[in-house]
Parts: sequence; C-alpha cells; structure tokens
Amino acid sequence: MIRPMTGALAPALLLTTALAHAQNMRATIEADGPVGMTQREGVLTIRNGSTSLVKLRKCTFPEAATLAMPSDAVMLSMTGWQEPSRVWRLSTEPRRARTFAVLWSASARRAVLVGFTTFDRATTSVEAVMSGDGTVRVSAWTDFEGLPLAAGASIDCEKLAVVEGDNPDAMLDTWTTMVQA
Repeated sequence: MIRPMTGALAPALLLTTALAHAQNMRATIEADGPVGMTQREGVLTIRNGSTSLVKLRKCTFPEAATLAMPSDAVMLSMTGWQEPSRVWRLSTEPRRARTFAVLWSASARRAVLVGFTTFDRATTSVEAVMSGDGTVRVSAWTDFEGLPLAAGASIDCEKLAVVEGDNPDAMLDTWTTMVQA
C-alpha cells in the first residue's frame, strides 16, 4: 500500500519494506539455517525459529520498484562509502548505489528515490537496470555478512523507502529527513 504523507515530506509518497511486504513485494533471506520473516508496525523482522544459531546473509527485495522511465533517465548513486558517488545514465548495465539512489528523467519531470533510511545492522545496496522496453527495474538488499543470530532471537531488517516526486534535489532533502526521523 502506498500512503500519502503529511507534514515536511508531503506530497511525496513513502513505501517502506513493511508496507512493501504487505503489498506482496517479494523478500528473500539467505541464511545457513531456517529463519522466518514477519512485519509489524513498519518493520520487517527476521526471526530464528530453530534451536541452533544461524548466520544471516542477504535479505533481498528483488522488485523494490518497477518504473516506466524515458531513455534520458539517470541515477545518482550515493555510496556513503569511500567509493565516489556519481551520476550514471541508466542502461542495460546494472548501476549500483550503496545507501540510496535518485532516478531522474528531465523530459518526464520524474524523480524517484529508492534507498535505505537505516543502516546500523547490515550493509545496503540498491541496483537499477533499464530494460529494452523503457522499464527500469530496481532491486535492493541488505547484507548481514554472516551475522550470527541465536536460536529464538530476531533482528530488524534495514528500512527501505521508495519516494516519488518531480524534483531530484528535493529527494535528497526527503531522504535526509527520513533518516533523521
């Protein structure tokens, strides 16, 4: 469900992993043992229901967003790491951001932010690729990198947001406000 925002972020739209999960967005988790995922109050939680420790790897949202974008679409790739943040023209070659990405089409006046608003438990990545039909497919994942999760324990996944507007600069302000919340 996409819900209208009020206050400082209006009239943008917000879609968190929890809402995406409720909307049947597929999420998968890689682990070396059985784990389950639940959603409550905007948080996607991974739980180890087994009687032994499991090591968590990637929690993937393979279809975080599917967007119709013209051929002039570009992606601002924000890394938050030591590698440079850059602007890429979207193509059939996957483009990756570590923290968040802003997709922009000047001709369509369409800006879309896809990114994580928390990053204290796992590393994060967002990837966008343009298909031949003008559709941009965006996937996202968090990588727990083998984090041990004790039997019966649970951990929250990082929160993923998808926000649409008509101003790419405003998307940066929106992400900052969401991270501070």
